[in-house]
Amino acid sequence: MSSRTFATALLFSTAAALADPGLARGAECPLLMARTPSSVHADTDRGGAKISVRTTEDVTLEILLAGLGDAEHLLELRFLLPTGELFERIEVPIARPDTSPRELAAGRVLPGHPHPVPQHAAEPLEVEGKPYARLRVPFPIAGTAIVHNSLYGRWTVEAYLDGAERPCGPALPLQIGR
Repeated sequence: MSSRTFATALLFSTAAALADPGLARGAECPLLMARTPSSVHADTDRGGAKISVRTTEDVTLEILLAGLGDAEHLLELRFLLPTGELFERIEVPIARPDTSPRELAAGRVLPGHPHPVPQHAAEPLEVEGKPYARLRVPFPIAGTAIVHNSLYGRWTVEAYLDGAERPCGPALPLQIGR
């Protein structure tokens, strides 16, 4: 994705986030995108990313984060079915910027997880002179309950930071179909 397209998507998404009083404040995730091997979907038109299970095995979610500082964080992604019910919740530990590759792989112990969860390093990024961090999280489609149970329709992905009760940015609609 070009930096101009990224900046345009960020502008639309940030405007939506600022207009939504239901979003958490502090560290924010003003942009949530879906990337497939053939395209990038930044929901600038609110129509959502269109994902075909016939041509897509995995979707990579890209989350743009602002205001993280030098601390560890925990990103929670909630995947909601077309009915609005929770399908899956993925916890993504975000490492401090100075974390070594060995520490990343060793993981972090999270409540409710029997083993350490590998940490993710957020990639520093500058968009129109402002510092951000980009995080990439895979979401498998092929061979999952989504395909086996024909869970097609308009899904929603919400992002939460550090146990907040409100999302840290606008939700991403995903239109999953055949």
